[in-house]
Amino acid sequence: MDIGGIAVIASVALSGLFMIIGPIMEVRGLICFEKPLCKPKYSGRYGMGVMFGGGILFVLGLIFRASMTSQQVTPLVVGGYILWFLGGIIALIRNESLHY
Repeated sequence: MDIGGIAVIASVALSGLFMIIGPIMEVRGLICFEKPLCKPKYSGRYGMGVMFGGGILFVLGLIFRASMTSQQVTPLVVGGYILWFLGGIIALIRNESLHY
């Protein structure tokens, strides 16, 4: 594996880490690691549900890749990643409308 491949894998891992840590900290009420002014809201978090569903779909695609063909696994994995990404965008948009 060359340095370019390592850089691509590292950037995907880092962005995935941010996409995991950000919603967890937001649910706990810690926006940018600052102390919360009020309790976090759990209602109306549609984007986080979409992210959770996309993550489950992604992991299921990875688990079943040994027993399924690549034509079946690729849409699962790519679809899960796209749902995860779109869920993050929805979460950001909804966060702006859910005033604390």
